[in-house]
Amino acid sequence: MLKPVEDADAFDVIELMRMREFPPVPYPNLAWEGSALNIEIIAAMLLGRESRKPNDTPRMNTRPHEAVSELHSRAQRLGRLATYRQLIEARISDDPLAPLAAEYQGAVLHIRNLQYDTIRENHETQLFDNTIVAPLMAEHLGYTYPDVVTVRHAMHKLGGDRMTRLRDETGAIVMRHHGTPPDQVPEDDVREFMTRMVPFMFLPADRAIITAEDIATDSGADVDVVRAVLDSYAQTFDDSITPARRVYDLLTSGNPFHLTPLLSDGAGNYVETANGVGLDSLRRIVESALVGTTPFHRYDKKVRQVVSERLATSSLEKLLRTPPKLTAFTYYAPNDNKTHTLLSLDCANPKAVGKQVEGDGLFIVGDVAIATSSGSGTTSSCSS
Repeated sequence: MLKPVEDADAFDVIELMRMREFPPVPYPNLAWEGSALNIEIIAAMLLGRESRKPNDTPRMNTRPHEAVSELHSRAQRLGRLATYRQLIEARISDDPLAPLAAEYQGAVLHIRNLQYDTIRENHETQLFDNTIVAPLMAEHLGYTYPDVVTVRHAMHKLGGDRMTRLRDETGAIVMRHHGTPPDQVPEDDVREFMTRMVPFMFLPADRAIITAEDIATDSGADVDVVRAVLDSYAQTFDDSITPARRVYDLLTSGNPFHLTPLLSDGAGNYVETANGVGLDSLRRIVESALVGTTPFHRYDKKVRQVVSERLATSSLEKLLRTPPKLTAFTYYAPNDNKTHTLLSLDCANPKAVGKQVEGDGLFIVGDVAIATSSGSGTTSSCSS
């Protein structure tokens, strides 16, 4: 996979893969098989280089677009092999939960942007855009939640505007000479067409690259804050880890693009892979920066638990169409599977056979009781 693009600019290849997997103007009747994972496999492979373009072949003499179909096919095959591996390991495992774990791993491998936008924005606004967390983010990360949203939206807008402008400009030249034989089109217009078509479709790195200065100019944000956001979500080229190792680890253990979906060349230039900054990752970035610090406990108790429990209870209330009977309560749960029958109204000493645990919400729906606990990540129910 490295051989066909060995002389190419990595940013050209990644943007070409983005166009292949998610066409900017897909043909509605075409069954297009695209995947974010394919982009990430190619990006992981290229990150194993020493730099963005280590080969000395002039960039304008490279033709990476000719390799995209092969890269797509091989990345697709690697993704399938990774899924087969998970399923086979589950089949030969004695653990009864192994098949379920394999299905979950397959979902994590292939699915991006795991939440609806409205749910994510509601959760993250309450979690991060408040008087407790905003100063902590500014201190430990150099930016706040609104800064992340600004950068994400600006990158999407800049990329879309550039592609639209090149599409319109090349289209205008074509329409200007509609019906004119190619050898009769003026040379100036031919040169103008190619000047726009190359970054549009063939060597798109110049169109895809976004800098902190670009975003600051477009959004009015502080350039240093924008740069801090971009660096939090970017990976850089490093040949100390081989391309094969990077791809293998991505497919079998942890996918770094879930957390850091941008690529940086170390010179202030950034390109996107599949996900935008902060999607599926903002909470982990923030909590990684705060863990081990004195304010983390305050964030955990005053914000994280309160917001998560409130949102979970509110969502279940809408789903079950009934308000909770109790919120933020404690109860006794069995110590083990053998003593659960001893916990009842007739139990004289619950402490002897059970342990006290916290519950977020208790719902009674007909003769069914549903207790939720975000701390343990569980929901339990029983019926009378």
